[in-house]
Amino acid sequence: AQSGDEKPFHELYIPEIDDVAWVNPIYKEILTMYLESIQEGRQPNVEYYLQNGSDAVRSTVVDMVSERHEVSNLWFDRYKIFVPGENDLTDKLFMTNLARLKRSVIQKLIDEHMEKLKSAKDPEEIDRLLHVQQELKETEKELAKMLGIVIPK
Repeated sequence: AQSGDEKPFHELYIPEIDDVAWVNPIYKEILTMYLESIQEGRQPNVEYYLQNGSDAVRSTVVDMVSERHEVSNLWFDRYKIFVPGENDLTDKLFMTNLARLKRSVIQKLIDEHMEKLKSAKDPEEIDRLLHVQQELKETEKELAKMLGIVIPK
């Protein structure tokens, strides 16, 4: 459900994940199904994935939407302590998990570039690879900062 000026999920978050190279084929399949559904003018829900997805997609979706723990109502009723549930934290969780995903992709690229750098002979190629490596490390540092992770020098 959306209130007056809220944008739909796909308008807010799809641009954020556009540049992510999907390593996990199941997540890539889920995203592809989502985008196809949106293009057809439908807003997919859990049932859409359970009815139309592969066995792996169905299993993953069930794992994603199942709450692992339930907080007792007594926390609020008796002690007036509000404990946010997963639905209350969706935006923050999405952005945090997206940053984690991007960081893991960046780390993989850093490792790949390091291997290329080790075997490079041409000085211009070495300079180019060093420049790319520096940019990747800077991006990794920014993502780590967002996640509260300290990277040793």
